[in-house]
Amino acid sequence: MNIEELAKKHDHDFPGYRLVDYYTAAFPAYVTQLQVLMQIQRPLPILEEFILKTIDAGITNISDIAGVLGIEYIAVEEGLDQLQRRDYVYFLQKETSVVAMTTNRGLKALRELYLTEPEPSSFSVCIDALTGAFFQMQPLSQPRDIKEQEIYEIPTYISTPKIEQIDFLSLKRLVADSQKDLAQRSQKRELVDLLSIEKNWTAYRRMRVLQYVREIDGAVLVQVFDKGERSIDHEAALIKMESEKLRPLRAVFKNQVPEIKQEDFSLITPTEITAARQVAVEKPKIQQEISTKTQILEQAKNLQSSELAQDRREATYQIEQLNEQITILETRLKEMEERAGQTEVLQMYEHRPKLIEALRIAKKQIIIVSPWLNTDAIDYELRIEIGKTLQKGVSIMIAYGFSEENWVEKESVKRLKDTAKNKKGNLKIYRVGDLHSKVLICDEEFMILTSFNWLSFAGDPTR
Repeated sequence: MNIEELAKKHDHDFPGYRLVDYYTAAFPAYVTQLQVLMQIQRPLPILEEFILKTIDAGITNISDIAGVLGIEYIAVEEGLDQLQRRDYVYFLQKETSVVAMTTNRGLKALRELYLTEPEPSSFSVCIDALTGAFFQMQPLSQPRDIKEQEIYEIPTYISTPKIEQIDFLSLKRLVADSQKDLAQRSQKRELVDLLSIEKNWTAYRRMRVLQYVREIDGAVLVQVFDKGERSIDHEAALIKMESEKLRPLRAVFKNQVPEIKQEDFSLITPTEITAARQVAVEKPKIQQEISTKTQILEQAKNLQSSELAQDRREATYQIEQLNEQITILETRLKEMEERAGQTEVLQMYEHRPKLIEALRIAKKQIIIVSPWLNTDAIDYELRIEIGKTLQKGVSIMIAYGFSEENWVEKESVKRLKDTAKNKKGNLKIYRVGDLHSKVLICDEEFMILTSFNWLSFAGDPTR
Protein backbone atom coordinates (compact mmCIF):
# COMPACT_ATOMS: atom_id res chain seq x y z
CA MET A 1 0.00 0.00 0.00
CA ASN A 2 1.55 3.32 -1.04
CA ILE A 3 1.26 6.39 1.15
CA GLU A 4 -1.62 7.93 -0.84
CA GLU A 5 -3.63 4.72 -0.42
CA LEU A 6 -2.80 4.75 3.29
CA ALA A 7 -3.97 8.38 3.57
CA LYS A 8 -7.20 7.54 1.74
CA LYS A 9 -7.88 4.57 4.00
CA HIS A 10 -7.41 6.61 7.20
CA ASP A 11 -8.72 10.00 6.00
CA HIS A 12 -11.78 9.94 8.28
CA ASP A 13 -10.43 8.06 11.29
CA PHE A 14 -10.98 10.98 13.69
CA PRO A 15 -14.35 12.82 13.51
CA GLY A 16 -13.84 16.58 13.76
CA TYR A 17 -10.23 16.33 12.57
CA ARG A 18 -8.92 17.00 9.07
CA LEU A 19 -6.03 15.10 7.50
CA VAL A 20 -3.64 17.94 6.62
CA ASP A 21 -0.41 16.15 5.75
CA TYR A 22 1.08 12.73 5.14
CA TYR A 23 4.71 11.81 4.53
CA THR A 24 7.48 9.31 5.04
CA ALA A 25 9.64 10.35 7.97
CA ALA A 26 13.01 9.24 9.31
CA PHE A 27 12.67 8.19 12.96
CA PRO A 28 16.01 8.25 14.80
CA ALA A 29 17.49 5.30 16.66
CA TYR A 30 20.77 4.75 18.48
CA VAL A 31 22.77 1.75 17.36
CA THR A 32 24.67 0.83 20.51
CA GLN A 33 27.56 -1.62 20.60
CA LEU A 34 27.88 -3.16 24.06
CA GLN A 35 30.56 -5.16 25.80
CA VAL A 36 28.69 -7.83 27.75
CA LEU A 37 29.24 -11.04 29.65
CA MET A 38 27.43 -13.95 28.03
CA GLN A 39 26.77 -17.39 29.42
CA ILE A 40 27.85 -19.63 26.55
CA GLN A 41 26.31 -23.10 26.24
CA ARG A 42 28.61 -25.84 24.99
CA PRO A 43 28.32 -29.64 24.82
CA LEU A 44 29.57 -31.31 27.99
CA PRO A 45 33.07 -32.80 27.36
CA ILE A 46 32.79 -36.57 26.86
CA LEU A 47 34.93 -37.52 29.88
CA GLU A 48 33.05 -35.25 32.23
CA GLU A 49 29.73 -36.49 30.82
CA PHE A 50 30.58 -40.14 31.61
CA ILE A 51 31.97 -39.29 35.05
CA LEU A 52 28.67 -37.56 35.91
CA LYS A 53 26.68 -40.50 34.52
CA THR A 54 28.75 -42.94 36.60
CA ILE A 55 28.23 -40.90 39.80
CA ASP A 56 24.52 -40.64 39.01
CA ALA A 57 24.44 -44.48 38.77
CA GLY A 58 25.64 -44.63 42.40
CA ILE A 59 29.37 -45.27 41.84
CA THR A 60 30.98 -42.42 43.79
CA ASN A 61 34.42 -43.68 44.82
CA ILE A 62 37.12 -42.23 42.55
CA SER A 63 38.93 -45.59 42.16
CA ASP A 64 35.64 -47.32 41.31
CA ILE A 65 34.78 -44.62 38.75
CA ALA A 66 38.17 -45.14 37.08
CA GLY A 67 37.67 -48.91 37.08
CA VAL A 68 34.17 -48.77 35.59
CA LEU A 69 35.22 -46.37 32.86
CA GLY A 70 38.53 -48.15 32.23
CA ILE A 71 40.38 -44.84 32.58
CA GLU A 72 43.51 -44.01 34.57
CA TYR A 73 42.88 -42.69 38.07
CA ILE A 74 44.69 -39.42 37.34
CA ALA A 75 42.43 -38.70 34.31
CA VAL A 76 39.32 -39.16 36.47
CA GLU A 77 40.85 -36.82 39.07
CA GLU A 78 41.41 -34.13 36.41
CA GLY A 79 37.85 -34.53 35.11
CA LEU A 80 36.43 -34.26 38.63
CA ASP A 81 38.54 -31.17 39.25
CA GLN A 82 36.94 -29.45 36.20
CA LEU A 83 33.49 -30.51 37.31
CA GLN A 84 34.10 -29.13 40.81
CA ARG A 85 35.26 -25.78 39.37
CA ARG A 86 31.94 -25.52 37.55
CA ASP A 87 30.02 -26.48 40.69
CA TYR A 88 28.79 -29.72 39.13
CA VAL A 89 30.23 -32.02 41.84
CA TYR A 90 31.40 -31.78 45.43
CA PHE A 91 33.44 -34.20 47.61
CA LEU A 92 32.64 -35.94 50.89
CA GLN A 93 34.94 -37.80 53.28
CA LYS A 94 33.28 -41.18 53.76
CA GLU A 95 35.03 -43.52 56.21
CA THR A 96 38.47 -44.15 54.71
CA SER A 97 37.84 -42.73 51.21
CA VAL A 98 36.70 -39.58 49.41
CA VAL A 99 33.53 -39.84 47.34
CA ALA A 100 32.17 -37.52 44.62
CA MET A 101 28.56 -36.31 44.75
CA THR A 102 26.59 -34.47 42.03
CA THR A 103 25.23 -30.98 42.79
CA ASN A 104 21.82 -29.79 41.57
CA ARG A 105 23.61 -27.84 38.89
CA GLY A 106 25.47 -30.97 37.89
CA LEU A 107 22.23 -32.94 37.68
CA LYS A 108 20.78 -30.23 35.42
CA ALA A 109 23.88 -30.34 33.19
CA LEU A 110 23.59 -34.13 33.07
CA ARG A 111 19.97 -33.93 31.97
CA GLU A 112 20.78 -31.38 29.27
CA LEU A 113 24.34 -32.63 28.52
CA TYR A 114 25.44 -28.98 28.23
CA LEU A 115 27.70 -26.82 30.35
CA THR A 116 27.65 -23.03 30.62
CA GLU A 117 30.60 -20.70 30.94
CA PRO A 118 30.66 -16.89 31.16
CA GLU A 119 32.56 -15.20 28.35
CA PRO A 120 33.04 -11.52 27.32
CA SER A 121 31.31 -10.69 24.06
CA SER A 122 30.16 -7.78 21.87
CA PHE A 123 26.44 -7.31 21.31
CA SER A 124 24.78 -4.59 19.23
CA VAL A 125 21.30 -3.32 19.93
CA CYS A 126 19.01 -0.63 18.51
CA ILE A 127 17.46 1.84 20.94
CA ASP A 128 14.62 4.01 19.70
CA ALA A 129 15.55 7.67 20.15
CA LEU A 130 11.94 8.69 20.83
CA THR A 131 10.60 5.93 23.06
CA GLY A 132 13.78 4.41 24.51
CA ALA A 133 12.59 0.92 23.57
CA PHE A 134 15.03 -1.77 22.44
CA PHE A 135 14.44 -3.45 19.10
CA GLN A 136 16.23 -6.11 17.09
CA MET A 137 19.07 -5.14 14.79
CA GLN A 138 17.74 -4.51 11.28
CA PRO A 139 18.77 -2.60 8.15
CA LEU A 140 18.54 1.12 8.97
CA SER A 141 19.05 4.21 6.83
CA GLN A 142 22.24 6.18 7.35
CA PRO A 143 22.14 9.99 7.89
CA ARG A 144 23.70 10.67 4.47
CA ASP A 145 20.94 8.65 2.74
CA ILE A 146 18.23 10.55 4.61
CA LYS A 147 19.77 13.88 3.62
CA GLU A 148 20.35 12.91 -0.02
CA GLN A 149 16.78 11.67 -0.43
CA GLU A 150 15.41 14.56 1.65
CA ILE A 151 13.33 12.36 3.93
CA TYR A 152 11.76 14.45 6.69
CA GLU A 153 13.83 13.88 9.84
CA ILE A 154 12.17 13.53 13.25
CA PRO A 155 14.39 14.98 16.01
CA THR A 156 15.66 12.79 18.84
CA TYR A 157 13.79 12.92 22.15
CA ILE A 158 16.03 10.93 24.48
CA SER A 159 19.76 11.54 24.83
CA THR A 160 22.52 9.17 23.70
CA PRO A 161 22.32 6.17 26.06
CA LYS A 162 24.79 5.77 28.93
CA ILE A 163 25.68 2.49 30.58
CA GLU A 164 23.69 3.28 33.75
CA GLN A 165 20.57 4.03 31.67
CA ILE A 166 20.48 0.64 29.95
CA ASP A 167 17.57 -1.46 31.22
CA PHE A 168 19.31 -4.78 31.89
CA LEU A 169 16.11 -6.90 32.02
CA SER A 170 14.82 -5.48 28.73
CA LEU A 171 18.19 -6.14 27.12
CA LYS A 172 18.23 -9.69 28.48
CA ARG A 173 14.78 -10.34 26.97
CA LEU A 174 15.98 -8.94 23.64
CA VAL A 175 19.00 -11.27 23.63
CA ALA A 176 16.73 -14.24 24.37
CA ASP A 177 14.24 -13.21 21.66
CA SER A 178 17.03 -12.82 19.09
CA GLN A 179 17.97 -16.49 19.56
CA LYS A 180 14.52 -18.10 19.42
CA ASP A 181 15.06 -19.35 15.89
CA LEU A 182 18.47 -20.92 16.51
CA ALA A 183 18.23 -24.60 15.69
CA GLN A 184 21.05 -25.83 17.93
CA ARG A 185 20.96 -25.17 21.60
CA SER A 186 24.74 -25.06 21.72
CA GLN A 187 24.58 -21.79 19.73
CA LYS A 188 22.43 -20.00 22.30
CA ARG A 189 23.81 -17.46 24.74
CA GLU A 190 22.40 -15.93 27.91
CA LEU A 191 23.18 -12.38 29.03
CA VAL A 192 24.85 -12.42 32.46
CA ASP A 193 26.23 -8.90 32.88
CA LEU A 194 26.56 -5.57 31.09
CA LEU A 195 30.17 -4.38 31.12
CA SER A 196 30.44 -1.20 29.00
CA ILE A 197 29.29 0.73 25.94
CA GLU A 198 31.87 0.51 23.17
CA LYS A 199 30.26 3.06 20.83
CA ASN A 200 26.99 4.69 19.74
CA TRP A 201 25.86 6.03 16.39
CA THR A 202 22.55 7.31 14.99
CA ALA A 203 20.59 5.69 12.17
CA TYR A 204 16.97 5.92 11.01
CA ARG A 205 13.86 3.82 10.56
CA ARG A 206 11.50 4.94 7.79
CA MET A 207 7.91 5.14 8.93
CA ARG A 208 4.86 6.87 7.53
CA VAL A 209 3.11 9.73 9.31
CA LEU A 210 -0.48 10.93 8.92
CA GLN A 211 -1.05 14.33 10.49
CA TYR A 212 -4.49 15.61 11.57
CA VAL A 213 -5.72 18.96 12.88
CA ARG A 214 -8.98 19.67 14.68
CA GLU A 215 -10.80 22.45 12.85
CA ILE A 216 -12.20 24.25 15.91
CA ASP A 217 -8.99 24.75 17.91
CA GLY A 218 -5.98 23.45 15.95
CA ALA A 219 -5.37 20.44 18.22
CA VAL A 220 -3.05 17.90 16.62
CA LEU A 221 -3.42 14.13 16.25
CA VAL A 222 -1.03 11.84 14.45
CA GLN A 223 -0.85 8.25 13.23
CA VAL A 224 2.47 6.47 12.65
CA PHE A 225 2.73 3.32 10.56
CA ASP A 226 5.74 1.02 10.70
CA LYS A 227 5.19 -0.90 7.48
CA GLY A 228 1.51 -1.87 7.82
CA GLU A 229 1.24 -1.69 11.61
CA ARG A 230 0.40 1.35 13.72
CA SER A 231 3.02 2.34 16.28
CA ILE A 232 1.07 3.72 19.25
CA ASP A 233 4.29 4.38 21.20
CA HIS A 234 5.69 6.64 18.48
CA GLU A 235 2.37 8.47 18.18
CA ALA A 236 2.38 9.15 21.93
CA ALA A 237 6.01 10.32 21.80
CA LEU A 238 5.32 12.74 18.94
CA ILE A 239 2.29 14.25 20.70
CA LYS A 240 4.31 14.60 23.91
CA MET A 241 7.10 16.35 22.00
CA GLU A 242 4.48 18.66 20.45
CA SER A 243 3.14 19.52 23.92
CA GLU A 244 6.69 20.39 25.00
CA LYS A 245 7.07 22.73 21.98
CA LEU A 246 9.78 20.56 20.41
CA ARG A 247 7.91 20.65 17.07
CA PRO A 248 8.71 17.18 15.70
CA LEU A 249 5.97 17.25 13.05
CA ARG A 250 6.30 18.72 9.60
CA ALA A 251 4.34 21.97 9.18
CA VAL A 252 4.59 25.52 7.91
CA PHE A 253 4.22 28.69 9.93
CA LYS A 254 0.87 30.28 10.59
CA ASN A 255 1.71 33.45 8.65
CA GLN A 256 1.99 31.29 5.52
CA VAL A 257 -1.65 30.20 5.80
CA PRO A 258 -3.97 32.78 4.24
CA GLU A 259 -7.59 33.38 5.02
CA ILE A 260 -9.61 30.70 3.23
CA LYS A 261 -11.68 32.09 0.36
CA GLN A 262 -14.22 30.45 -1.88
CA GLU A 263 -12.55 29.29 -5.07
CA ASP A 264 -13.76 30.70 -8.39
CA PHE A 265 -15.60 27.89 -10.18
CA SER A 266 -17.13 30.11 -12.88
CA LEU A 267 -15.80 27.75 -15.57
CA ILE A 268 -17.95 24.94 -14.20
CA THR A 269 -21.76 24.90 -14.12
CA PRO A 270 -23.52 24.65 -10.73
CA THR A 271 -25.09 21.37 -11.88
CA GLU A 272 -21.67 19.86 -12.59
CA ILE A 273 -20.30 21.06 -9.24
CA THR A 274 -23.24 19.56 -7.33
CA ALA A 275 -22.97 16.28 -9.23
CA ALA A 276 -19.18 16.11 -8.78
CA ARG A 277 -19.53 16.62 -5.02
CA GLN A 278 -22.17 13.90 -4.90
CA VAL A 279 -19.84 11.53 -6.75
CA ALA A 280 -17.01 12.34 -4.32
CA VAL A 281 -19.21 11.42 -1.33
CA GLU A 282 -21.26 8.56 -2.78
CA LYS A 283 -18.82 6.80 -5.13
CA PRO A 284 -16.61 5.22 -2.40
CA LYS A 285 -19.72 3.96 -0.58
CA ILE A 286 -21.24 2.48 -3.75
CA GLN A 287 -17.94 0.88 -4.76
CA GLN A 288 -17.62 -0.70 -1.31
CA GLU A 289 -21.19 -1.99 -1.51
CA ILE A 290 -20.55 -3.46 -4.97
CA SER A 291 -17.37 -5.12 -3.71
CA THR A 292 -19.20 -6.67 -0.72
CA LYS A 293 -22.06 -7.99 -2.87
CA THR A 294 -19.58 -9.37 -5.42
CA GLN A 295 -17.86 -11.39 -2.69
CA ILE A 296 -21.19 -12.79 -1.52
CA LEU A 297 -22.03 -13.57 -5.16
CA GLU A 298 -18.88 -15.68 -5.53
CA GLN A 299 -19.75 -17.60 -2.37
CA ALA A 300 -23.25 -18.25 -3.71
CA LYS A 301 -21.82 -19.54 -7.00
CA ASN A 302 -19.81 -22.12 -5.05
CA LEU A 303 -23.04 -23.43 -3.50
CA GLN A 304 -24.45 -24.19 -6.95
CA SER A 305 -22.32 -27.35 -6.99
CA SER A 306 -23.73 -28.53 -3.65
CA GLU A 307 -25.04 -32.08 -3.39
CA LEU A 308 -28.21 -30.76 -1.69
CA ALA A 309 -30.95 -29.59 -4.05
CA GLN A 310 -32.19 -27.07 -1.47
CA ASP A 311 -28.75 -25.41 -1.37
CA ARG A 312 -28.64 -25.21 -5.17
CA ARG A 313 -32.11 -23.61 -5.36
CA GLU A 314 -31.26 -21.04 -2.67
CA ALA A 315 -27.94 -20.25 -4.35
CA THR A 316 -29.63 -19.68 -7.75
CA TYR A 317 -32.17 -17.30 -6.18
CA GLN A 318 -29.47 -15.42 -4.27
CA ILE A 319 -27.35 -15.05 -7.42
CA GLU A 320 -30.29 -13.56 -9.33
CA GLN A 321 -30.96 -11.07 -6.51
CA LEU A 322 -27.30 -10.05 -6.17
CA ASN A 323 -26.80 -9.59 -9.91
CA GLU A 324 -29.86 -7.34 -9.99
CA GLN A 325 -28.64 -5.30 -6.99
CA ILE A 326 -25.13 -4.91 -8.44
CA THR A 327 -26.58 -3.75 -11.78
CA ILE A 328 -28.71 -1.12 -10.00
CA LEU A 329 -25.68 0.18 -8.08
CA GLU A 330 -23.50 0.30 -11.22
CA THR A 331 -26.24 2.15 -13.13
CA ARG A 332 -26.65 4.64 -10.28
CA LEU A 333 -22.91 5.30 -10.23
CA LYS A 334 -22.75 5.71 -14.01
CA GLU A 335 -25.65 8.22 -13.99
CA MET A 336 -23.97 10.30 -11.26
CA GLU A 337 -20.68 10.35 -13.17
CA GLU A 338 -22.47 11.37 -16.38
CA ARG A 339 -24.16 14.30 -14.60
CA ALA A 340 -20.75 15.42 -13.30
CA GLY A 341 -19.32 15.24 -16.80
CA GLN A 342 -15.54 15.62 -16.74
CA THR A 343 -15.61 17.40 -13.37
CA GLU A 344 -14.50 15.61 -10.22
CA VAL A 345 -13.83 16.60 -6.64
CA LEU A 346 -10.43 15.57 -5.27
CA GLN A 347 -9.58 14.68 -1.69
CA MET A 348 -6.41 16.08 -0.18
CA TYR A 349 -4.43 12.87 -0.65
CA GLU A 350 -5.37 12.70 -4.35
CA HIS A 351 -3.58 15.95 -5.28
CA ARG A 352 0.04 14.84 -5.14
CA PRO A 353 -0.61 11.80 -7.39
CA LYS A 354 -2.38 14.15 -9.85
CA LEU A 355 0.66 16.42 -9.90
CA ILE A 356 2.93 13.43 -10.56
CA GLU A 357 0.50 12.22 -13.24
CA ALA A 358 0.62 15.61 -14.96
CA LEU A 359 4.42 15.53 -15.02
CA ARG A 360 4.40 12.05 -16.52
CA ILE A 361 1.75 12.49 -19.25
CA ALA A 362 2.30 16.09 -20.35
CA LYS A 363 3.51 16.52 -23.93
CA LYS A 364 3.78 20.32 -24.24
CA GLN A 365 3.23 22.41 -21.12
CA ILE A 366 2.38 22.28 -17.42
CA ILE A 367 1.30 25.35 -15.43
CA ILE A 368 1.46 25.27 -11.62
CA VAL A 369 0.09 28.14 -9.53
CA SER A 370 0.83 27.91 -5.80
CA PRO A 371 1.11 30.72 -3.21
CA TRP A 372 4.22 29.29 -1.55
CA LEU A 373 7.22 27.16 -2.34
CA ASN A 374 8.51 24.82 0.32
CA THR A 375 11.38 22.32 0.27
CA ASP A 376 9.20 19.73 2.03
CA ALA A 377 6.90 19.61 -1.01
CA ILE A 378 9.55 20.26 -3.66
CA ASP A 379 11.39 17.21 -2.45
CA TYR A 380 13.76 14.71 -4.02
CA GLU A 381 10.93 12.64 -5.55
CA LEU A 382 9.19 15.63 -7.13
CA ARG A 383 12.40 17.11 -8.51
CA ILE A 384 13.25 13.77 -10.14
CA GLU A 385 9.84 13.82 -11.89
CA ILE A 386 10.28 17.47 -12.91
CA GLY A 387 13.72 16.65 -14.35
CA LYS A 388 12.30 13.76 -16.40
CA THR A 389 9.46 15.95 -17.69
CA LEU A 390 11.82 18.74 -18.75
CA GLN A 391 14.12 16.20 -20.42
CA LYS A 392 11.18 15.20 -22.67
CA GLY A 393 11.07 18.82 -23.92
CA VAL A 394 7.94 19.76 -21.92
CA SER A 395 7.73 23.37 -20.70
CA ILE A 396 6.89 23.97 -17.02
CA MET A 397 5.70 27.34 -15.70
CA ILE A 398 5.44 27.99 -11.96
CA ALA A 399 3.74 31.10 -10.55
CA TYR A 400 3.95 31.77 -6.81
CA GLY A 401 4.04 34.47 -4.19
CA PHE A 402 2.26 35.42 -0.98
CA SER A 403 3.53 38.02 1.49
CA GLU A 404 7.30 38.60 1.64
CA GLU A 405 9.72 36.11 0.16
CA ASN A 406 11.67 34.11 2.73
CA TRP A 407 14.75 31.89 2.66
CA VAL A 408 12.68 28.72 2.23
CA GLU A 409 11.25 30.03 -1.04
CA LYS A 410 14.67 31.16 -2.24
CA GLU A 411 16.13 27.73 -1.49
CA SER A 412 13.18 26.07 -3.27
CA VAL A 413 13.72 28.21 -6.38
CA LYS A 414 17.43 27.38 -6.34
CA ARG A 415 16.72 23.63 -6.19
CA LEU A 416 14.21 23.88 -9.02
CA LYS A 417 16.67 25.79 -11.21
CA ASP A 418 19.40 23.23 -10.45
CA THR A 419 16.99 20.48 -11.53
CA ALA A 420 16.32 22.28 -14.84
CA LYS A 421 19.98 22.58 -15.84
CA ASN A 422 20.91 20.92 -19.16
CA LYS A 423 17.36 19.81 -19.87
CA LYS A 424 15.51 20.11 -23.21
CA GLY A 425 12.40 21.79 -21.82
CA ASN A 426 12.14 25.25 -20.25
CA LEU A 427 11.38 25.90 -16.59
CA LYS A 428 9.95 29.38 -15.96
CA ILE A 429 9.42 30.58 -12.39
CA TYR A 430 7.58 33.83 -11.62
CA ARG A 431 6.95 35.55 -8.30
CA VAL A 432 3.74 37.46 -8.88
CA GLY A 433 2.95 39.08 -5.53
CA ASP A 434 0.08 38.18 -3.19
CA LEU A 435 -1.34 35.17 -4.93
CA HIS A 436 -4.09 33.01 -3.52
CA SER A 437 -5.03 30.75 -6.43
CA LYS A 438 -3.89 27.13 -6.54
CA VAL A 439 -4.09 25.76 -10.05
CA LEU A 440 -2.63 22.87 -12.04
CA ILE A 441 -2.99 22.73 -15.84
CA CYS A 442 -1.68 19.81 -17.89
CA ASP A 443 -1.72 20.55 -21.63
CA GLU A 444 -5.39 20.42 -22.63
CA GLU A 445 -5.90 17.20 -20.69
CA PHE A 446 -7.10 18.58 -17.35
CA MET A 447 -7.14 21.58 -15.04
CA ILE A 448 -7.48 21.53 -11.25
CA LEU A 449 -8.74 24.47 -9.17
CA THR A 450 -8.18 23.77 -5.51
CA SER A 451 -7.30 24.97 -2.02
CA PHE A 452 -4.39 22.51 -1.92
CA ASN A 453 -0.98 24.18 -1.96
CA TRP A 454 0.77 22.30 -4.75
CA LEU A 455 4.33 23.23 -3.82
CA SER A 456 4.07 23.58 -0.03
CA PHE A 457 2.34 21.87 2.86
CA ALA A 458 -0.17 23.65 5.10
CA GLY A 459 0.13 21.66 8.30
CA ASP A 460 -0.69 22.66 11.85
CA PRO A 461 -2.58 26.02 11.63
CA THR A 462 -1.04 27.10 14.96
CA ARG A 463 2.31 27.40 13.14
